[in-house]
Amino acid sequence: MDILPGLRDENAGGSKRGRPPSALSAHFYRLNEKCNKSMWWTVCKYCYKAHLKDRAMVPFPTHVHGRKDAWEKHLSQCLYYIRVTGAPMQGNVNEAGVSAEMMTFWRLLLEYQAEALLPNSFVELLSFRRLLVFLNARCAAVGAIPHRHALGGRVLSEYTGLHSMEQRDSVRAIQNRTGGRANFLSDVWETISKIHVLGCLIALFGRIMIYGLRPTSDRLDGLAIVEQMEGVIEEILASEWKIGAVVTDNAGQCGRDRRILAPKYPNIAFLIWFAHYINNLVKAVLKTVFKEILEDAAGAASFQHQNGWFMLLKQ
Repeated sequence: MDILPGLRDENAGGSKRGRPPSALSAHFYRLNEKCNKSMWWTVCKYCYKAHLKDRAMVPFPTHVHGRKDAWEKHLSQCLYYIRVTGAPMQGNVNEAGVSAEMMTFWRLLLEYQAEALLPNSFVELLSFRRLLVFLNARCAAVGAIPHRHALGGRVLSEYTGLHSMEQRDSVRAIQNRTGGRANFLSDVWETISKIHVLGCLIALFGRIMIYGLRPTSDRLDGLAIVEQMEGVIEEILASEWKIGAVVTDNAGQCGRDRRILAPKYPNIAFLIWFAHYINNLVKAVLKTVFKEILEDAAGAASFQHQNGWFMLLKQ
């Protein structure tokens, strides 16, 4: 992804009107992609220099929203910034000494955990630790193997950002190469915490990118969902994505949502998931088949039960 001049550089901020950029912007490069209508994605200069120095061990930096609070949060946890400036790190002081090689090792542990469907506590099993020490004696050092809170917290957060960036770059590359228009898929889901979220996906030629899970308001009526979907669509279009179709299911208020949004975006097709109809069809077929099988089984069991009692009475 192309890197534009830093936000503090001349001509980088665009118009000279308005408030000057934050002093924190001097620590970031600006990417050639907007995250919303007025802000750009940025990357840390220190992370980017570490990536150029060792591309095999240090991945491309995670994208950071071009705003002050996002910059402050990143710099407070950036190991490369701390090493250069000597600034104190917020949180666990021992994390400042984590090398890029160790972070790569932790990410590999996270990949293994996800593929094997293991709980976070697997890293604390003594047998697993003995295995790692046998394979590499350096794993016996204090802090070499992350505890379960670090694996499910900091490591997971960093890997999530990296994976999200890889998804976005993959779909963006296909769009730039083919000139195709992506599909925006949206639906309202309920999490295990009973919280409703608006799931947003961008798909193009079989490649899918998770755009985000946006918490919904207390209102779950059609107008509230329309307002939120319209905001997400505007944000996607402002980020220079080319949207060809918006796809939703046909349950609840979705049909009404499509009828409201369609006139506002005449260049976008609003479609229905065929999977929704297929799911309902399968449910209807299975319900009928299972009902017939259960009725036959219940009839056979009743017949055997009655005949058994009749034979006992005859004896």
